[in-house]
Amino acid sequence: MPGTNNVVQFIIKVSKFCNLRCKYCFEYPWLGDRAAMGLEQLEAMYVAIRDYYADRDDPPDIELIWHGGEPLLLPSDFYRATIRTQRAVFGGDLKANNLIQTNLVKLDDDRIALLADFFDGVGVSLDLFGDLRVDITGRCRQKTVLANMDRLTAAGVPYGCITVLSDVTKDQVGRIFDFYARLGVGWRMLPLCMGAAPGQHENWGITAADTLAALKDLADRWFETDARAECEPIATYVADVLRHRGPNHAPHYYQRREREHMIVVDVDGELYSHGDAYEAGTSWGNIFTTPLREIFASRTYAESVRRSEHRMAQSCANCEYFGGCNGFPVAEDNFDYPDASDAECPVVRPLLRHIEQRLEQAKLVPAPRAEAAAHEPAAHETAPAEGV
Repeated sequence: MPGTNNVVQFIIKVSKFCNLRCKYCFEYPWLGDRAAMGLEQLEAMYVAIRDYYADRDDPPDIELIWHGGEPLLLPSDFYRATIRTQRAVFGGDLKANNLIQTNLVKLDDDRIALLADFFDGVGVSLDLFGDLRVDITGRCRQKTVLANMDRLTAAGVPYGCITVLSDVTKDQVGRIFDFYARLGVGWRMLPLCMGAAPGQHENWGITAADTLAALKDLADRWFETDARAECEPIATYVADVLRHRGPNHAPHYYQRREREHMIVVDVDGELYSHGDAYEAGTSWGNIFTTPLREIFASRTYAESVRRSEHRMAQSCANCEYFGGCNGFPVAEDNFDYPDASDAECPVVRPLLRHIEQRLEQAKLVPAPRAEAAAHEPAAHETAPAEGV
């Protein structure tokens, strides 16, 4: 989760064009648009990143997350060229990792070599159940994706997966968990966020109550098995509770005024926070044409920070887990549950409480003092009777 390490993530929407038409996709209105970033624009972005971060006393690690649309529809040589340019621009001044999020429908030997040689991580989108991830003809392409996952494994290319939690997958949590446990692949269950347009999720949206129930189920399964594959967001929330309950509690907070942690770069170079992405009037500026120092001094950037802080002030200030949880889920996660108000944290706070109880049951953290005191025998029950 952003904000826990000295890392800045740039989520690069290199092209919105896609070979699927996943019904819940946040980019759905633009999936037929073939516009893509150019090599010169990307070089300008690398220069802007280097000029802003490289001279710092403690420069952050840079994560460039190539996203879409479907990024692997662009030619492999496009990525080879731009990542070579990136390495030349960053030189020894910045450490950068390149990661790519793909639906893995289009894969050949050339793309496998690209992933092996030029990317530090591969994320595969796969829901396993339901019929929401389909191509332009309405055909489910899951068998193709599973076969291509086998090809990555055979080629020694590591990958992780993301499965969207929606109304059509909420009752399949156990089967999804078991699938990844058997596969030995790290994965994330990602609750369905707000849609690109009103009514987009009318038939498969998920409530806060259902999301909480599904994530509690996922946490219970995580506690009850010895599966080694990392399971998010449970692993992060367990770490949050352990930080909250640790004897040398060192709180951490999502503080954008100190530095940015996650920056969305739209296909035209406009920058957004995750929580405000694509909303009219919320772009901070254009990284292809404007130095980051000027962008971070802009009025729209200051407004973006203020909105994040306002969301946290409404919900986090009175939460007992704030400091263990850094507040990012409220500040930026962009979830829009029909059964909760903007001022609530209807999923993460009760989920942290559930995880805390599981940790107590496993004796990985002590029982709270009040609970422990309630179980201590009273003095008259332990003192010897007079004359004995």
